[in-house]
Amino acid sequence: MELKCPKEFTGTLKKLWKYYASKENSEQIQKEDYQMLKQFIVATYQYNLLLDKFRVGGYNVFIDDKKGIPQENPILKPMRDAEKRVTALATELGFSPNARKKLKKIVEPKKPKVLEEDDLCD
Repeated sequence: MELKCPKEFTGTLKKLWKYYASKENSEQIQKEDYQMLKQFIVATYQYNLLLDKFRVGGYNVFIDDKKGIPQENPILKPMRDAEKRVTALATELGFSPNARKKLKKIVEPKKPKVLEEDDLCD
């Protein structure tokens, strides 16, 4: 089941939606997960924007303030927060390797036991 992209999603958000709500991911994504998927897409987009800003700034963990004193780059805190949201939502939606592994165990039916001659009653 492919979920409809929210009308407010355009550009990159729409591309992310198409990827994560695609038929390939339909095992994990259900209609009830719609709001959570929207949150995941927005958090992923925000994280990528912050990561781009960090990259453009030269991946500097510390930057000098006006007085020349090294301070932690202010982009790092919101970037870490977004990363935590993405990770938590990805796990909930079944996008993490561990979540997929657990889902696979649930989805895969157990092989039926083959009866041997000794198992049969007289």
